[in-house]
Amino acid sequence: MGQPFQTIQLAANPTAQDINRIQGNVSSAFNALSSPFIGGNLLTKIALTTTPTAVNHKLNRKPQLWVICDQQNGASVWRTDWDENSITLQASSACTISLWVN
Repeated sequence: MGQPFQTIQLAANPTAQDINRIQGNVSSAFNALSSPFIGGNLLTKIALTTTPTAVNHKLNRKPQLWVICDQQNGASVWRTDWDENSITLQASSACTISLWVN
């Protein structure tokens, strides 16, 4: 995989145009790295069992991804469905999680 930004070689005295190009490259690289996490919601204290549980994700659109941020008890957790309103999760045993959804 290539670099997340373009390398710009500067002369001894950079111009305003050079600085603008650098700022544009930094902005593009940052947006590429942070976009999965901007605009999402952190959902806490989600109690899961071996039965599918629908959780309102409050995005008003179908999610792009979900990440477990914290988990009490050892269990596998998987998604069984998601739509514009909720994400449905199931666990191999009872557990409580915090979830980032975007």
